[in-house]
Amino acid sequence: ASTGEGLGNKFLSHIREVLFQLDEGRLAEDPSFATFVHELVERWKLPARVTIEGDLEAVSPTVLETAHSVVGEALANAAKHSGSKDVTVKVVAGPETLRIEVTDRGHGIRAVTDDDPHFGLRLLRNRVHEIHGSIEIESTPGRGVRVIAVLPVGGQGDSR
Repeated sequence: ASTGEGLGNKFLSHIREVLFQLDEGRLAEDPSFATFVHELVERWKLPARVTIEGDLEAVSPTVLETAHSVVGEALANAAKHSGSKDVTVKVVAGPETLRIEVTDRGHGIRAVTDDDPHFGLRLLRNRVHEIHGSIEIESTPGRGVRVIAVLPVGGQGDSR
C-alpha cells in the first residue's frame, strides 16, 4: 500500500469512529455544520465545492447528527473509491426538510441496493430511515456517484 492509501485508511478509520459515535449518540453537538463539512473536505484533501443554504438552527440535533453521517460517509467514499477530485456538497435547509446532495465525478459503482454489504452504506440507510428520511444512492460506472438524502427538519417525521 502506498503512503496515500495508508493516510486514506487512517482517515477512513476516523470517519468510521465518528459514525459509530453518531450511532451511539456520543458525538458532542457541533456548533457549525459548515465547519464540520469543511474540515472533512480538508482532511480528505478533496477540492470540493460546498454550498449550505437555509437556517440550520431550526434543524433538530437528531437530524444534524444524521446529516453529519450522510456527508461523512459520502465524502469518505468519494475520497477512498471515486478517483475523482471533483466533489460537490450541497445542503439546503427548508421549513420541513433538510436536503443533502453529495456528488463525485469518479469511477462510480456497479450497483447499490438495500442489501448492499458495504457497512457504511448500510449504517447510513438505517440512520436515515430511523428518522423517517429518505436516501438515494445513484451511480453510473465511469461517471460518478450521487448521494441524496432528504431528512425531516423535526427529526422523526410525522407521528402516526
